[in-house]
Amino acid sequence: MNLSQFCIHRPVFTIALNLVVVVIGLISFTRLPLRELPSIDTPVIGVSTEYPGASAKVVERDVTTPIEDAISGVNGINIISSSSSQGQSNIRISFRDNYDINVAMNDIRDKLSPVTQGLPIGIKTPTVSKSDSDSSPTIIISVLDSKRDSLQLTDYVQRSIKPLMQQVEGVSRVSIAGQRSYVVHIGLDPEKMAARKVDVNDVVTKLQAQNRNVPAGQIKGTSRVYPININGRLQNVAQFNELTVRDKEGMVTQFKDIAKVKVMAENISSAFRINGKAGVALAVVPESTANPIDVSNGVKEAIKQISVNLPPSMKVEVVYDNANFIKLSIHEVYHSLLEALILVIVIVLLFLGSIRSTLIPVATIPVCLITIFAGLYAFSYSINTITLLAMVLAIGLVVDDAIVMLENIYRHIENGMAPFAAALKGSKEIVFAIIAMTLTLVAVYLPITFTPGVTGVLFRQFALTLAGTVVISGFVALTLSPMMSARLLRPIDNDTRYAQWLERFAAKLMGTYRYLLTRALQHRLWIVVILLVLALLGGW
Repeated sequence: MNLSQFCIHRPVFTIALNLVVVVIGLISFTRLPLRELPSIDTPVIGVSTEYPGASAKVVERDVTTPIEDAISGVNGINIISSSSSQGQSNIRISFRDNYDINVAMNDIRDKLSPVTQGLPIGIKTPTVSKSDSDSSPTIIISVLDSKRDSLQLTDYVQRSIKPLMQQVEGVSRVSIAGQRSYVVHIGLDPEKMAARKVDVNDVVTKLQAQNRNVPAGQIKGTSRVYPININGRLQNVAQFNELTVRDKEGMVTQFKDIAKVKVMAENISSAFRINGKAGVALAVVPESTANPIDVSNGVKEAIKQISVNLPPSMKVEVVYDNANFIKLSIHEVYHSLLEALILVIVIVLLFLGSIRSTLIPVATIPVCLITIFAGLYAFSYSINTITLLAMVLAIGLVVDDAIVMLENIYRHIENGMAPFAAALKGSKEIVFAIIAMTLTLVAVYLPITFTPGVTGVLFRQFALTLAGTVVISGFVALTLSPMMSARLLRPIDNDTRYAQWLERFAAKLMGTYRYLLTRALQHRLWIVVILLVLALLGGW
């Protein structure tokens, strides 16, 4: 007794077996992330180096080029790209797919160690960090205030708004655009410095020595130990002005003698404006495994909570939300999925001519489309336009196996057998044909998964979704379809008028085809010549 015959004799077990896989698929559906496209998680590492005051040309010559030369020999590198700007060097290293990014980080740090020792004085230690190749923000929030300047607004956003946004589930990081931080600007006067024999190195040395906190030991009591720290940080402009830069040959030089000290914004080269008004923006980047729509909803809920305690002059609103575009894209694919489902049902009904017969292949569709979500969850995939488009295409494929099974069983009913006996005999004859059809379709789509690069990452989910759905359809055709055929099909005498008319039309069509086939076999040479001519025209 094969699987199909076993299921025909045990209908309750067959229905329960198919319901179990459907329930597993539904549970997996609720846990799958929703994205616009599959996540392209290419290993990327960034190396950033600051060289304050240096021009872009100097940064490229003294920083970017030596670092590039040092790390170019690291294993697994695919592409190295760099940019040099005023006081800043940024290098982006992209590695081959599936390369261990932790190994890459260690290799790059090992290569940078000897190079760092030879970099010019004043360069900050290069920062090596993992970069997310899919790090675009899903939602951007603007913060405006009619009574606060950019410095005050930035301070409020960093203390009161940004921490709450970072607490939203699924948020990877929150970056601020247009921020202004308080820093001390020291404007040196070259003429006064030359008159007092002071150079820039003297200024830098004094600042490094005098503007820092120094641990000074500890006091031990009978039961406690008290650490001692000397707070040497300069707190205001007056302290900077009174700082002694040079005390030599009876001449004391202070900062106020050679420079102008001011507290102002650190970053004045960029700004953020919304509707012509200066403000601050927060860009929320979700985690690679997070659902962007859930992150967007969480951020909007956080904005509602924040708005209750905002100052009257401050306004927080969403200026960009990629989740809206994702919702529309997914909605359109769902719409296409529904249209395809209706068309397949109508076409199957028209050609089978019976509602009972139509239910057998149509029942395959929901079982396959729901169960495949369990496969997506097992492979850590997501629900996106690519996987949904694969399901749209699969709707027309999953009914094929069931229709083949149904037609073979129905053929025996036409020959006078009872539906139950016809199901037993017909399913036994067609088992290996169903398996061969399923494996053939899988063999067509599965090679797409071996495509390298970004294209392979994108269409791997498409191919596996389609192949997995076809495999499930083969399982349903061998279990549920023969069982339903044995219970739902009726003898030919019970056919409807439409079914009887359809049989007569099919008989006429078959007669016409038999006549054309006979004529073609009588003129085989001409048929071969015509096919060769068409092939040559196609090649041309």
